[in-house]
Amino acid sequence: MRKVSTALLVILLVTVFHFSDTAAAEEPFSPYVEDFTDGRIDWDNGIVFGMGRGYLHLNGGSKQKALRAAQTAALQSILKIASG
Repeated sequence: MRKVSTALLVILLVTVFHFSDTAAAEEPFSPYVEDFTDGRIDWDNGIVFGMGRGYLHLNGGSKQKALRAAQTAALQSILKIASG
């Protein structure tokens, strides 16, 4: 699971840097943020944000498990937004 998460983050970072280089080479455009139920895309900066929630009571009271669940849900949200 950690290799998959690391690979997704690397892909996301490469995409962000690609958008930054492309935006710098072309004419700048007006800031535009597109909102979704699970996150948003900041087209001006080329960043995809995803939202995920991890609840303590659903993860045996463990903050680490709740954080991991939230990160997993956020990555899923980013993939949904980016693929749509």
